[in-house]
Amino acid sequence: MTYSEAADYVITTNPAYEVTTATIRGIEYKAFKNVPDTVHGLTEEGRAAHDGGKAHYLLFEGEGWTFDEFRRDVYRIRPE
Repeated sequence: MTYSEAADYVITTNPAYEVTTATIRGIEYKAFKNVPDTVHGLTEEGRAAHDGGKAHYLLFEGEGWTFDEFRRDVYRIRPE
């Protein structure tokens, strides 16, 4: 199975990955239907899925972030 075939299979058989369209600034994009509308909403859902934020989220060459550390840094770089 190719990557494209695998992606199509997941999108069409698993409601969590259902795709819809979203129009942003007049341009239409494919988007996951069940993803929260905001970064805050997305990280709130992700936090629950990562042991309340305590679980490792990103690891690279011996360094890593827990989900809460990742989330903290995402909010630290957002525009005012």
